[in-house]
Amino acid sequence: MACRLAVSSLSVGDYVIIPDNGDDGHFRQSHPISFGTGLPGYGGLQAEYARVQFADDWLMPISLNSSTANSTAELDYLKVSDISTTAWHALTYSGFQPGDSVAVFGAGPVGLLAAYSAILRGASRVYSVDVQRRLDLATSIGSIPISFNTTDPVAQIIALEPNRVIRCLDCVGFEAVNATGQRQDGVVIANMLAVTASGGGLAIPGVYMGA
Repeated sequence: MACRLAVSSLSVGDYVIIPDNGDDGHFRQSHPISFGTGLPGYGGLQAEYARVQFADDWLMPISLNSSTANSTAELDYLKVSDISTTAWHALTYSGFQPGDSVAVFGAGPVGLLAAYSAILRGASRVYSVDVQRRLDLATSIGSIPISFNTTDPVAQIIALEPNRVIRCLDCVGFEAVNATGQRQDGVVIANMLAVTASGGGLAIPGVYMGA
C-alpha cells in the first residue's frame, strides 16, 4: 500500500487550527494521538513550533492567509482551539457567578487561564494551588498562591476562607502528585471536596484515564 509522505492540502503561510487531540491520520477512533500526555514523545503545544503528524487530516484550515490576516482577524479564531476555551468553560461548568470565591488546583496553562477567567468574570477571590515556580505567575495575574508541597493546601485555603470557597476546579487531572511528589490519583478531588462549601460547584476539566 502506498504511503503518503508529504502534506498536499496545505501550503506554507496558511492559517490553521491545531486540535490538541487528533486521529492517527486515518480517521479511526481507536488510535487517537495527543500533544499532551497521550503518547511518549509528544509534548505540549504551548511552544513556538510544533511538529504535527498527518497534517492533511489533522489540521483545520481557516479562512485567513498571509495577505489578509491581521491581529483582529486572528483573535476571531483564538478560542476555537484548546486551553483558553477549556479554562473558560470549566469555570462556567462549576456554576460560577460574579462575586464567587474560586479555588483552582493546578497552575499550568489551563489552571492559569481558569484563574484569569475567574478574575476577568468578577470573582471575589481566586486561589491557585501548585508549586512555587508556577505560583509566581499565578500571583502576577492577581490569584492568591497556595503552595501544596509546603503546607496542607486544604488548611491554607480554609484559614483564608472559613466558610470555604463557592467554586472549585481541578485543572490537574490524573497526573496529580501529593506533597512528597508521588503520584496520588484522586488527591485533588479529595481536596476539592474539602475546600468547597455545601451547595457550591465543582468542575473537572482535568483528564482521568480508566484503570
